[in-house]
Amino acid sequence: LKESLPWPRPPFHPAFVTGAGYRGFPPGSSTRAPAGDILFETRTKFGMTVGNTADRFDLSGRAALVIGGTSGIGRAIALGLADAGADVVASSRRQNDVEEIAAEIRARGRRSLALASDVLLRPSLEKLHAAVLAAFGKVDILVNAAGTTKRVPTLECSEDDWRTILETNLTGVFRACQIVAPGMVRQGW
Repeated sequence: LKESLPWPRPPFHPAFVTGAGYRGFPPGSSTRAPAGDILFETRTKFGMTVGNTADRFDLSGRAALVIGGTSGIGRAIALGLADAGADVVASSRRQNDVEEIAAEIRARGRRSLALASDVLLRPSLEKLHAAVLAAFGKVDILVNAAGTTKRVPTLECSEDDWRTILETNLTGVFRACQIVAPGMVRQGW
C-alpha cells in the first residue's frame, strides 16, 4: 500500500469511513509499519475494523476479466489482481499482447486465457465473456480499462476521431457492463 493511492475514495459499502484523514489515507485510518510492512486499520461506517491490506485483497478463488488489460493501467491492474490470487483474463485487440500477458499471469501461478477482443464490437465481447464462463464458470471482477485518445488540440479533433474516442472509452464500458454484469448480479455482486 502506498501513500499515493487515490484517496479520498467515494463512499461505498462497507468502508465509508468517518473522522479526520492522515497523510493521504482515508478519514478514520491509521498507519503503522512493523518490520517494513505497511498496515492500516480503519473503523468503517458499520463499526467494523479493516486490518492488514494483504487480508483485504486476497482474491483467491475469484475470476477477473480485464478488458484493455495488456498495456498501461489495465496491465498493472491485471497483474495486481493475479498477485492477489485471482485468475485473470486480460484482453485487448492485439493477440500477441494478449498471449504475452496471459503468460505473465500464468507465471504468477494463476489461470488465464489468451483471448483478443474489441470493445467496438458487441459480438467480440460476447464471445470473450462466453469463453471466460466456460473456463472459470463465473466472472467476479470486471475491469474496463480499454481506452483511446487523439493527442491533438480539441479544436483540431475531427468528429470521426471524437466518435471513436467515445465509442471506445464510454460505449465500450457500457457494452461490457451490459454483457458481464447480469451474471455478476446473479452471483450477488
